[in-house]
Amino acid sequence: MNYSFNQTVSMTTRALPPVEERLHTLVEAMKTLADLTGGKLDPHLEQHFLDCAANLLAEHNRQHTSQFVSKKPRLTIKK
Repeated sequence: MNYSFNQTVSMTTRALPPVEERLHTLVEAMKTLADLTGGKLDPHLEQHFLDCAANLLAEHNRQHTSQFVSKKPRLTIKK
């Protein structure tokens, strides 16, 4: 058998959707899961969702550190 290790491998990096879209998807998933479980989520799972949302919001706010530089508003969690 002949093996050639000089082949060029092309890898593309797939970018994640914008933070707003990922947050919207997370909220929709949480609503769907709550509907399926009769409106009651396990406290650990609910905390996991809140942690994920907080991480997404922190990422968004890091990308848009100054309200004067960016026209995008800062996102916050409301309880």
